[in-house]
Amino acid sequence: MQYQKKNLPVGKSRKSAKTIAVVLMLAFMFTMVIPMSALAAFPDVPSNHWAVQQLDRVAARGIMGGYEDGTARPNNPVTQFEAIAMASRMMELQYDEATQKGTYLPFKYPEWDGAYGTAVAAYKAGLIDANDFSHSAAASREWIAKLLIQALGVESGLNAVANNPWAFTDGPSIDSKYANYVKLAYDKGLIGGYTDKTFKPKNTVTRAELAAFLCRVENQLTTVPSNAVRGEITAISGVKVTINGTDGKTYGLNASTTSTLYNKSGQKIGVTDLAVGDTVYAVYKNFLLNYLEVQTVKASEPVITDQTVYGTIRAIIS
Repeated sequence: MQYQKKNLPVGKSRKSAKTIAVVLMLAFMFTMVIPMSALAAFPDVPSNHWAVQQLDRVAARGIMGGYEDGTARPNNPVTQFEAIAMASRMMELQYDEATQKGTYLPFKYPEWDGAYGTAVAAYKAGLIDANDFSHSAAASREWIAKLLIQALGVESGLNAVANNPWAFTDGPSIDSKYANYVKLAYDKGLIGGYTDKTFKPKNTVTRAELAAFLCRVENQLTTVPSNAVRGEITAISGVKVTINGTDGKTYGLNASTTSTLYNKSGQKIGVTDLAVGDTVYAVYKNFLLNYLEVQTVKASEPVITDQTVYGTIRAIIS
């Protein structure tokens, strides 16, 4: 059966083309106004999940991947090796087969493909203490505190916090070998306690919690990941966001319907909610904007005089 081509009158054809153009323009404007992505990076993470932003960020960075079905399973417990692997990705540690192949490891590691390389890179970077590591063991909160300090590279501050009073009611129950790590991690804002003022050091860390912890560490690293930029927005034109990076380079990144943008309050926004002058952290690939968050600029340190003391109250002892 053949179909005959039906020619429309010239006037009607022009009208149809004009209508299509208007519809396309409205659709383009609509994508600029609404939040650029109504969905989280993982289908099983609801928009009101307490760590949805952190999970979106570690997914964009390639720090945490989903399971075979694409889910995050944010409440799943994390093993020590899984935590090491994610910290290694955050730090962009690389295994150099040419120089590191055959490296002896004084501990066991998983048998899955790539585990050896991850273990070698993490061990060389000081993330694995052979005397305090079991790849399949659950990663407890006190053990994770140690990993966070190692990843941030601030072990030199451990002795300075040794005499700090506990900020948690169950502080004395924290293993002595982790005590200073917990104190320093708390002092740097990497890890906190529960609403009942306990730390619960033996609790196993979940995937959502680890995502939040690693984001806090990355925010304090002096280096910027190869697929991310920190800086200030200098121009916004349509869906193109121009960022003047702290590395002195200028980045012109294009947002799309798959981009995920957050404001300072952790709410998803659209490009039109951004403003020139915003301090941002963005993850990109091939100049496409995958993730962006507007960050709060830290106030400059106050001048301390003999009569003035600035700080945070950690404990009140009668």
